[in-house]
Amino acid sequence: MNKTLNPAIVRINKILPPEGTCPFSLDKLKKAGETIFNLGGVITPIIVRRGQTGQIDPEVYEVVDGLFQYYAALEAQKLRMCLEQKNFNINVYIVEDDDQAKLFQQQIEIFRNAEPKTEVADDAEPKTEVADDAEPKTEVANDAEPKVKTSHAVVMVEDIISSVPHTKFPPEALEKAAKAILNADGVITPPILLEKGIDSFEVIDGNFEYHAAKKASELDPIKGETINAFVVKGNNEQIEEQIKIFRQPSATPSKPKVGAKPKKADSQKRITTKAGNPFKTAAAAKAQRTRRKLTGYEVIQIKGGWALECQT
Repeated sequence: MNKTLNPAIVRINKILPPEGTCPFSLDKLKKAGETIFNLGGVITPIIVRRGQTGQIDPEVYEVVDGLFQYYAALEAQKLRMCLEQKNFNINVYIVEDDDQAKLFQQQIEIFRNAEPKTEVADDAEPKTEVADDAEPKTEVANDAEPKVKTSHAVVMVEDIISSVPHTKFPPEALEKAAKAILNADGVITPPILLEKGIDSFEVIDGNFEYHAAKKASELDPIKGETINAFVVKGNNEQIEEQIKIFRQPSATPSKPKVGAKPKKADSQKRITTKAGNPFKTAAAAKAQRTRRKLTGYEVIQIKGGWALECQT
């Protein structure tokens, strides 16, 4: 089994639309789409799986994780189509088979489903909501090239510094994350690094991922000596905007209010489709969990697809 993270660039129209309706607000998607367009990519890549063998077009993909990024990329595509350029590419990680899907499901739970690890200052400025009918504020050049491009790279862990000490994170969480990085030969939420000089980088965002990678290098000095990352050569507002959008709670559907009356389905141990069949993708299972506002349910892989299983 190939465990290595497989970064790639694919056309957005080659990704199959997830089942169900979009669970995110349009104004947030528009704002996120603008940053994707300006940067030419997203700092938390969509995780996709190749379509099933036998399909008419073998180069199609299903979303495994990253629904918010997918819908935001569709908004970015609209900006490009305004310039009469129909093709829009997005950076992804490709899952090749069931075994690899299980492997990355562990990382999804650790790095994407966990509570945010960055503390926000009390005096932080409130976010400005944009009306759904507002015109995009993005200024686009005639050649439709993004203003700044993200650069995916593999960096030596010893060449990275962080202003946040490892003591800010639970040791057991770092060790669990480190083992997941070693198992997958990389991390699905690459740290964002500022290039300070030759072989010198500083963490802009992703301190937890960096310290997990550092722990991985201690556990296995050979496999853990490098980490995949996004490198920028200067402070940029679009990078900062993406960090706020894609690595904060706004990138996930709203959770039900505390004390809300549980749905009848909460009494079920395992949930599949109405017909009793497994969901085709993990994304479809997550969308069902969001629509029904289910609490205490995790996405699991079963024979023939995916399901929701009660963990309480």
